[in-house]
Amino acid sequence: MDAVRHSIDQKVADQKEAERKEAERKEVERKEAERNNAEHQHDGQTNSGTPAPDQNPPQPPAQDQNVFYASCAAVRAAGKAPIRVGEPGYDHRLDRDGDGVGCE
Repeated sequence: MDAVRHSIDQKVADQKEAERKEAERKEVERKEAERNNAEHQHDGQTNSGTPAPDQNPPQPPAQDQNVFYASCAAVRAAGKAPIRVGEPGYDHRLDRDGDGVGCE
């Protein structure tokens, strides 16, 4: 009977040891993944290998932000047609079809 109990105790101990090693292996993998993620972000890369988005995109010169065009004729006269969303002077009034490009 003691031999059977010893055998069961040994199996339980072996199982616990295997579970401990598996948990340890997973922890090592997690730490390695975190380190790789940090390295990629430091290199300007994301996990997918694509460049990380620029945190400070360049801004157009301040004087261009105050541009106003009363009509598409004015946009064309300034040589800025077609004018796109985000460009100085763009206004939804200049974009008849609402696709983000005015004075097409």
